[in-house]
Amino acid sequence: MSKIENDNVSVRVSEALPPGPHGEAALLLVESLIHGLLARSALTHEEAIEIVRSAIEVQLEHSALRTVEPVGQPTADHLLMAILESISIDLPQRP
Repeated sequence: MSKIENDNVSVRVSEALPPGPHGEAALLLVESLIHGLLARSALTHEEAIEIVRSAIEVQLEHSALRTVEPVGQPTADHLLMAILESISIDLPQRP
């Protein structure tokens, strides 16, 4: 097991298989939660984008430690980038 740290997060990672439907459900719930917090103004778009960017940074560090890449499925960093794009679409336009 390895440990990854950045300014915001310290996590322990293993060489486990991709999480499958449980991980997919968790990812969808987190994305929905972020959008819900944005809709209620409990989180700014800038804060949401920073949260997702931090997750991408951790994931890229994790990917660098992985010895085997999953074949035929999107990687976590691709899924996180899709969430970042989803949040960015709702970003209020500045005058």
